[in-house]
Amino acid sequence: MHEAAHADYQDRPTPDEKEREAYYVHKTGALSLALGIDDPAAVARVLVALIGIASWPFIVPQQRLMLGPDGDTESGWAPLRAGIVAHGHSIVDNLLQGPV
Repeated sequence: MHEAAHADYQDRPTPDEKEREAYYVHKTGALSLALGIDDPAAVARVLVALIGIASWPFIVPQQRLMLGPDGDTESGWAPLRAGIVAHGHSIVDNLLQGPV
């Protein structure tokens, strides 16, 4: 069962929380280094956004119904995938441009 479905973690630490936190700090640091951005909080927000847009179609698969009868076929997934990649590039480009 998906971990987020367990409401009993709301007031308590998630299992292995310290190890997970260290893992995410490492991932954020690696992305920060790769992008040449020295703002871990900004990079973390971008990473959350990228993970969110990439995983949402799988977290809520019934939304494929919005894509019409071909939504759950390769020809239906291809434009969605391309859109997700384009949005991901936009999110990263926005970060690289710096504060407005």
